[in-house]
Amino acid sequence: MTPSGRQDRVPLPAPSRAPNRAATGGAARTSAHDETRTPTWGRDLGRNVILSVMVTVLSAFIVFATSTGLMKDRQWEEITEVGLFAAIMTAVFGWMFPFLMAEFKRNDSGFRREGLFPLMLVSALLGTAILTLSSVLWPWIGTLHPETGQLTELVGHHPVGLFYTAAMYFTAAMISCAFFVLMSTAPFAVMVPQSAPWLGTVLTLLGYLGLSGGYIGVAIWLGLRDPSAGGLLFLAVCVPVSVLLCAAGIGLTQRVRLPEIVVSR
Repeated sequence: MTPSGRQDRVPLPAPSRAPNRAATGGAARTSAHDETRTPTWGRDLGRNVILSVMVTVLSAFIVFATSTGLMKDRQWEEITEVGLFAAIMTAVFGWMFPFLMAEFKRNDSGFRREGLFPLMLVSALLGTAILTLSSVLWPWIGTLHPETGQLTELVGHHPVGLFYTAAMYFTAAMISCAFFVLMSTAPFAVMVPQSAPWLGTVLTLLGYLGLSGGYIGVAIWLGLRDPSAGGLLFLAVCVPVSVLLCAAGIGLTQRVRLPEIVVSR
């Protein structure tokens, strides 16, 4: 009570506001939109470089595990031909190149609609350079010294072996991109008669497995032989041919791929 007889009022705390459901819903829709939209070309390239670095680290660990006996073959015995195993690993990682880049939450399945071929080409070149340069460390963490004179025994510590690693990885990646991007984004029904929509899938799979498997098989066979001018020439010629094949596959993809699904905010 004040001297005048009036009672001072104590201000009540302001009522807490309930969360705005509209704002919360808008944030959720924005987050969903961010996950599905296509990032910039540079961000896509950066993501691919990070994936290449991860593959490089994994390959070094595999070489180490193989050389120390931590990794066994099908008969549960130690792998003695580490150079051959490293060559097979290089081919498999090259073949998996577009698999790692797929991101099916995005409207474009991880393969942008504009600038896709330059992105795949630059990403493959950078990934090849990173893996090839890192392979010089393989002889330090594994037993890759030349013993039989085979091409695979030169991996990691000889210019011919470095070329073998680079050519195999890059060519396998380009061949895989030519088919995998098409299978991930394009409707096969527009490529074949409507009476047999499955025919496009079958033909694409046969071409994919035939070309990629055939190349890897020949490259491994050359690796089990002494280095020769003919074998190295074959590997060199396959590099530009695979680039043309990738350009043709991506060009077809951009013509027949599925329409974009627009996510509203």
